[in-house]
Amino acid sequence: MSKTQIVSGGITDGTIATADIADDAIGNTKLDLGANYAFTGTITGTPNNLVQVSSVSLGTSGAYAHNGIFSSTYDTYFITMDQIQCATADTHIYFKFYNDTGATSDNTYRGYSYAKSGAGDASQSYHNAYPFLSISQNGTSNQGLSGFMYVNNPVTSGVETTYWYQTAYMKNDGYSGVHVGGGFATDFASRTHTGFYWFTSQGNFGGRAKVVVYGVKRT
Repeated sequence: MSKTQIVSGGITDGTIATADIADDAIGNTKLDLGANYAFTGTITGTPNNLVQVSSVSLGTSGAYAHNGIFSSTYDTYFITMDQIQCATADTHIYFKFYNDTGATSDNTYRGYSYAKSGAGDASQSYHNAYPFLSISQNGTSNQGLSGFMYVNNPVTSGVETTYWYQTAYMKNDGYSGVHVGGGFATDFASRTHTGFYWFTSQGNFGGRAKVVVYGVKRT
């Protein structure tokens, strides 16, 4: 038999009948995984529903303007925080949102956060203030804050912006701290929010300090 013969179904006009291709017969070794493919149908599944919209390093200053990342494309965002170090010992890390007036002092929140540690527990009930992502964080290199946050409806007109987060970090007393909190913006849905303003209670950021923002598609 010639190596070019196909005995089942045959080749018609340069095409191979679908029935002649066994299920899972074409593996990734026969596809160029670095090439671009144009799909006209709908692709379902988690990778398609979690889309990266921003990736930044907070650098080595005491504040970072991380604006222009929220849009009407998504109503929910998932944020990862990776090794955000404090260059000065006994420092707290905060955040606030940008709104249409900027990251101003009247842009505050109401919420609650709870910290667990081997040295004891702590809590923050805040009313028109800023939430803590860490309390009394260690200033040692490679012992920064890591965690995640969800933000809901930052730019949905007439819907209140809410958030909740969970972080872990090394405290200044040497214990590991775990921090859980959440709240809402005190503008009560009268403003939209377009990004973050990350800042410290003293000193600068350091380390990897990487923040990645994903838009979550909802169906």
